[in-house]
Amino acid sequence: MIRRFINLNKRLCSSLETLLPQESGKSVYPKLVEDIKPGDAIADIGGGKKPARILLGFGGKEDYRLYDGFDIDMDELDQARDLYTNVYQLDITKDVGAFRGVYDKVICKSTLEHVLDEEAAMRGLASLLKEGGELYIMVPYRYACFAVLNRLLPNEFKKRLLHYLFPNKIGDGFPAYYLNCTASSMRESAEKAGLQFDGLNKFYFSTYFTFFFPFYLVWRLITGVQYLVDRDYCERFEILFRKDPVAASGSVQGLA
Repeated sequence: MIRRFINLNKRLCSSLETLLPQESGKSVYPKLVEDIKPGDAIADIGGGKKPARILLGFGGKEDYRLYDGFDIDMDELDQARDLYTNVYQLDITKDVGAFRGVYDKVICKSTLEHVLDEEAAMRGLASLLKEGGELYIMVPYRYACFAVLNRLLPNEFKKRLLHYLFPNKIGDGFPAYYLNCTASSMRESAEKAGLQFDGLNKFYFSTYFTFFFPFYLVWRLITGVQYLVDRDYCERFEILFRKDPVAASGSVQGLA
């Protein structure tokens, strides 16, 4: 009965949501996919048991020269080992060693919000790229309501609540900090790492409050105010960078 009640509320929210804007503009993800060539080497950072190519829906690992998975937790990677060409345990905030300059494309989806030093992570991501390579990042927005609550609630409690209300998110719920998870601060740290901004798309919808229609309405009122007063506001955003061949030689020395 409770599950039926939750599903009813989700349907009510979905009906209202069709009247509201979902994104700020054209997704930058198709641009990344269009640029992928069969001979490319691709690094998936933090995908773990849920590779980005599966979640974003592009190709199989056989369509590229390399589709390598990197994660700080090898157990996560082991659950999807067959979906990658190779898997490696790596802390992206540390020296990337032999992987420096190996990849044509680097994809980092729903990972940087879990990192305590986003600038070091950005330098690490940039150092994986070849000159002219592309970096795709998707993260939640630091000041989205669910992100603020996520920082306030005890981790074990919010994991149980998340998994009960949204069974499809079982396996999610790692500690999140959302440091520098705004488009403007991310652009700034990327430029310091020798990357050029190449596109941004903001998403204005998330499912977290759809389990109870009154909560959803309150959330939508808050987001309406945020939209008017906060130029960075969104629920999550995707951002694309390209490695600048001119600046690249001197921008990531901090990881040497």
